Amino acid sequence: MRPAGEIAQALLSAAREMARECDSTTGQRGATMAELAVRAQVSRSVATDRVKKLRERGHLRKVGERRVGYRNRPVAVYAPAAADDDVPAADAAELVACVSGWFR
Repeated sequence: MRPAGEIAQALLSAAREMARECDSTTGQRGATMAELAVRAQVSRSVATDRVKKLRERGHLRKVGERRVGYRNRPVAVYAPAAADDDVPAADAAELVACVSGWFR
């Protein structure tokens, strides 16, 4: 598979940084596409295209919606998809039990 380009890496880095921060008004973690574009220092049109592709490939996920002043409708809030090391131990144990059952 082809490695992520500079813009995709910048957007993913911005998403990771902003996911650590918590929005004081909603208590929601994540960032809108416009916030990601500003943090990654890319244009909104490029961010729109790249965020769409990052969602399709499973690197970003939509975690909710937020009301903003510059739009009548709520906008999507994105966060990085869970990494393999973020899987809770109980879920991993269930997976191991399931897979080991295949070989009995």
